[in-house]
Order: sequence, then C-alpha cells, then structure tokens
Amino acid sequence: MKNNKRIVFFLGLLTTFGWAQQQAPQVKIHNENIIATLYLPDKDKGYYRASRFDWAGVIPKLEYKGHAYFGQWFKDYDPLSHDAIMGPVEDFKAVGFEQAKAGEVFLKIGVGLLKKDDGKSHSFSKTYDIIDYGKRKVKVRTNAVTFHHEITSEGYSYNYEKKVKLIKDKPQLVLQHRFKNTGKLPIESLVNNHNFFVMDGIPIGPGYSVIFPFTLTDKDGVPYASSAEKTGLKDYAKIEGNKVVFTKELIDDFAQIRPAFGYDYNDPKDYDIRLENREAGIGVRITCDQPISSLAVWSAPQTICPQPYINVKVAPGEVFTWTITYTFYTL
Repeated sequence: MKNNKRIVFFLGLLTTFGWAQQQAPQVKIHNENIIATLYLPDKDKGYYRASRFDWAGVIPKLEYKGHAYFGQWFKDYDPLSHDAIMGPVEDFKAVGFEQAKAGEVFLKIGVGLLKKDDGKSHSFSKTYDIIDYGKRKVKVRTNAVTFHHEITSEGYSYNYEKKVKLIKDKPQLVLQHRFKNTGKLPIESLVNNHNFFVMDGIPIGPGYSVIFPFTLTDKDGVPYASSAEKTGLKDYAKIEGNKVVFTKELIDDFAQIRPAFGYDYNDPKDYDIRLENREAGIGVRITCDQPISSLAVWSAPQTICPQPYINVKVAPGEVFTWTITYTFYTL
C-alpha cells in the first residue's frame, strides 16, 4: 500500500507538472556539465504568480551527470499558491508592512507592491493582492539568464538584478544579485533561500544528510547533539555535531530545525552547507559571500531545504550585492 501511494503521488506530480511545462514561459541554459530549465516571470502566464517568493530564478529542472536536483515536490498545482515553486528560490521579508494602514501598500522584493489587509503582522502563508507588479526585463544567454525588476513609487523604489549563471567548465550554478535602492526611504529586509531540493525523486529519509562547518546548537550555545526533541525533527533525523542525518522516511509529515545556531554572524565562511544523498550518490555544496544571519532546516516528504538567511540593509542611493554558489558533485 505504501508503494502504491507513492506511485499515485508521482503520477499526480507528472500530470500537473506536464501541463505547466506546456503553458508557462521558460528557457533552457547549459554548460559542459549542467543543463537547467528556468521559468520566466509573467503576470498572466507565469508558472508562479503568488505573493511570497521572488519570481526570478524558478528552476523546475537541473541535471548534473544524469542526476536531478530540483523538481515538483508538492501535489496540487496552482500558480497563485505559495507552494507552487521549485528550485533555489528566495523569500524577502516584507518591507513597510507595520507602517502601512489597511488598504495601503507594502513591499515584497522580487514580487512588487502588495495591498495590506487588516492583519497586525505580515504572514508568509497569506496571499496578498499585488497592486503594482513593477517593470521586468529578461536577458537570455546560452549559459545564463539575467532578470531585471524595477519598482518605482512615492514610497519604496529599487532596481534589482538577479543573474542565474552556469560557470564555464565547472559543475557550478551561481546566483548573482545586485540591489539598488532608488527611492527616498531606506530598505531593510531579510532574505532566505528556501532551496527546494528534490534529489533524483528520492523521498526524504535514510540516506539524506545536511552538513555544516560548525556544531549545531540552540540559542544558548548548547549543542543539540543527538536530541531531536527540541528541534522539531521528531524521530525522522538525528543531529551528530555538525550534521543532520535522516533516519526515517517522511510520509505525511514534515521535520525541521527552526532556528539553528552555532555559526559566526560576521563571517561568510560559515555559509558553507553540504546536502548529500547516499542512495543517489550525489551532493551539492552551497556557499555565499555574505554571512548567515539566521538558519533553519525544513523538510517535507519530497523535498529537503537548508534555509540560510542574510540581512539586506540598503540606504537610499546605495547598492547591496550578494552571490550564492552551488557546486554539484557525486559521492
């Protein structure tokens, strides 16, 4: 019965994914090692049109040496659903929500200007009306796609460039970001890369591990060691110093560490995360030129997501840049 449920689940994924493939604007890029498919932002036909994640850089498929690293991890597809997203996508904390009155606008970088409801605090799980989508441009090359997004308003304004690039002769995917505050108000946010990895379609369970360059601790600096009770991992995984090792398959549940500590807030060297799957014999290393400001690990039955956050603080006229590098390898 367990295998039958899994077959039905994957058939559902193939059906919705196949439909979306045919309808949504998309491009393929490649280098000597990697081939990847990217969905392009489009407010009318785009694969993803919800109000949470940055619309740029949605990657439904990336293959390295015949192995797949991304894919559809959710069952029901809706372009306006927050979960209808794939790849190393980024979520910016809402800007100006608390200052806005109900009916006024606030900013979600990479999405646009959104209408505030009567809630006291912003909720990532809510769907907000997009009042201003901004202006978008896309430039496609053989090995890269550059996304431009511009917001101009009396309040917040910016020029945001995100380049998704495959490095020549290397098994690497690079996300290069350049964010310029063109408005009169300072912009302060927090951005996390959700990293929705789907490795060869293998359900999350034994064989998966997430490895950090530091010992995982609680907020008081006490190592989590092998105790999962305090983290939300339940009995699906154990912590071995700097590793999260999955020991049991997730069926209809999720497991998480939220938050995790142990990193240096000021040193980018700790933004160095490895995700491995022993059954598939593959792994990926994730590094960044900015330090981690917050950290979580979240997993559902079909996806595993190390989630590092970085601070974004840009005064009017200033530019903030950051680069995330993914290096793919076999074990």
